[in-house]
Amino acid sequence: MLDGIRLSKDQLAIVALGITAEGFKIVLDFELGSSESAEVSKDLMRRLTKRGFDCDRRLLATLDGSDALRSAVKEFFPDSVIQRCLVHKERNIRSKLSKKHWGELARLFKRLREVQGKAAAEEVVEELEQFLEGKNAESLKSLREAGEDLIALQSLNVPNTLHRNLLSTNAIENSFRNTRNKLGRVTRFRAETDQATRWLAFALTEVEKGFRRISGYADLPKLVEALKKN
Repeated sequence: MLDGIRLSKDQLAIVALGITAEGFKIVLDFELGSSESAEVSKDLMRRLTKRGFDCDRRLLATLDGSDALRSAVKEFFPDSVIQRCLVHKERNIRSKLSKKHWGELARLFKRLREVQGKAAAEEVVEELEQFLEGKNAESLKSLREAGEDLIALQSLNVPNTLHRNLLSTNAIENSFRNTRNKLGRVTRFRAETDQATRWLAFALTEVEKGFRRISGYADLPKLVEALKKN
């Protein structure tokens, strides 16, 4: 998982969180910048690969929809499977809809998170399109923009016990909430020093100590099998 955490008005860090085949979460690395730019994202991926991060199978990456992050992952892992965070996507679509439609939208996205397999997921996406047609052109455009990334995990036909942690970036965002607590009231970092790097490294290391295995980890071998390169 890749996502950005805002440290101050002028500094943001892109953090890479890994999940092992046994279900353990690991903070892999981070890169500082002013935004989730393509160059900052690629610098992070470049350093990860130089440090030996590799996969003997296709990589599954769950992203929030950032084009810069997706581009960086695809450049270094061309055959990777990209899953769009369904929480971010639902939130984006909801922001364009009238409140009277929020309940039905939530119901359909709940179904999308629960159904197992590609065929079932495609049916729910079709229902979502039918629901949004005629209500708001921008919301429909937002749904279609995600393309196959919206149901990438279901397309691997793995057990839906893995959906809770892999269909969204909640795992890394929860880490960010705890990271902010560790940083306390520090909201200004001197850009000419390595202050932000040292503080963030400390906070992430402390947060990592409280990591637990993801739910459904017993079914991860089936995901590993599905991600094997042809």
